[in-house]
Amino acid sequence: MILHIFPDFVIAVLPVSLFLVMLVYLDSYKLLKFPKVIKMVFLGGGAAFVAYLVNMVLLESLPLEIPSYTRYVAPIIEESIKAFLVFYLIKKNRINFLVGAAIGGFAVGSGFALVENLYFLYSLPSSSPMVWIIRGFGTAMMHGACSVIFAIITELRWDKEESWKAFLPGLLAAISIHSFYNCFLLSPFLSVIVILFFLPFLILFTLNRSEMALEEWIGVGIDAHAQLLSLIHSGEFHQSKTGIYLNSLSFYFSPAVVVDMLCYLRIQAELSMLCKGILLAQKRGFNIKADESVQDKLRELSVLEASIGATGKRALTPILGATRRDKWQLSLLVD
Repeated sequence: MILHIFPDFVIAVLPVSLFLVMLVYLDSYKLLKFPKVIKMVFLGGGAAFVAYLVNMVLLESLPLEIPSYTRYVAPIIEESIKAFLVFYLIKKNRINFLVGAAIGGFAVGSGFALVENLYFLYSLPSSSPMVWIIRGFGTAMMHGACSVIFAIITELRWDKEESWKAFLPGLLAAISIHSFYNCFLLSPFLSVIVILFFLPFLILFTLNRSEMALEEWIGVGIDAHAQLLSLIHSGEFHQSKTGIYLNSLSFYFSPAVVVDMLCYLRIQAELSMLCKGILLAQKRGFNIKADESVQDKLRELSVLEASIGATGKRALTPILGATRRDKWQLSLLVD
């Protein structure tokens, strides 16, 4: 039995798996390490299990034939569950930049597709090889593509507006594409060709745009933090705009807290430059691990954060910035 379905198994799972490995390899900055990608694949597989249970309940409850349900209801259920996972990863800063969105989205979508195809392999063991070619190169890649599109659109909108509204446009796009695919307006073979042409083009465009944005973010950040550190270590800091602004905070915070703010600025700038240095090293193929001195700085940073409090951190935002990418970069030091 196992030997009989093995070729079908390979066709059903190999295309989407190889494409995911290729995405991880093409990420020159290695924003998502392979273990994290595997975790996202398992999350996608869990989403497939939940979607199966929901679909079974709704199939029994709704007065719809299976073809109509597959075309108009199943895409809503399945894309909503996948999108919730991807949105959670973006909201929690596990995914960042467009390339991270593309890889994370495809990982969730591919995990969903792998579990779905394994279920059909078990349910339909005697199907013709053409069925598994369509499912492996078509349906599985479609699931990945829909999640990629949702992730990219949501990442772009989340950078501009961190609101639940960022969830909707990408979800509508993913549902529409999934529903269109299930309507079979194109022949199954032609659908496979369209997906295999469109998806690599989308990914390559995303990787190129993301890499340019990442290079700009690294360059601007290194320059700004190097200038800040130079000012702090010079005798002219109190005369600079940053020093004058920090001194003005003494009207609202105690002298001890203002001193902690200065220490916080210094350590944050040092760690930020180190994070960006790690990214540049990863692009060139070097895997740099943070040493114990860096861990000491992270612990000191945590103590200083508690000292200055949330209000103090907000007061320092004009100097350091507080974008989600500024917060995300420190995760490079604790992975």
